[in-house]
Amino acid sequence: MHNCNFGFIKFQILSAAITSTITASIGIGGGILLLAIMALVISPAAIIPVHGIGELGSNFNRVILTLKHVDWTILFFFERLT
Repeated sequence: MHNCNFGFIKFQILSAAITSTITASIGIGGGILLLAIMALVISPAAIIPVHGIGELGSNFNRVILTLKHVDWTILFFFERLT
């Protein structure tokens, strides 16, 4: 079994939370900042997959928090145009 470094996992979660807060407050830049932080501690081959998992979790959380505010009539209008 792979040896898991919980300090690294905590660092990644904290970094993702901080950069997600930056994106939520400013509207841009958190994902790029997270890539830069990851480049300091992760091998280049693992940066994109790990970043993708983090962004997937962040975006899923955003969907859950904002789902009740979706205007479904507009969504269905655009769906018919495709």
